[in-house]
Amino acid sequence: MTTKNLPSSENDTIWTFTDLDHEWKERRSIGVLSSSLINRQKCSGWMVVQDHDVLSGGATTQQTYSYRDEVGCYSRIVSAANGTLMNDTASSLCTASS
Repeated sequence: MTTKNLPSSENDTIWTFTDLDHEWKERRSIGVLSSSLINRQKCSGWMVVQDHDVLSGGATTQQTYSYRDEVGCYSRIVSAANGTLMNDTASSLCTASS
């Protein structure tokens, strides 16, 4: 996670920017059976602050989830911007790169 605060020359405001990127990877094996899971989330946001009051701001989030085992696979991508769902795509089709 990274955060930057930049003072503005307008109305004694401060611009704050934050980015978050995290990922969970897991592989399990029991005998000849195995599975893998990848869950990643990338977020970014900004806001304008004046005298401890938030004047405006925005944020985006994208989450990707991928699971695979001997039976098949499942993936899902969800995106949101400023509190609105922009995309929600799921698939159980396996590709060679999954």
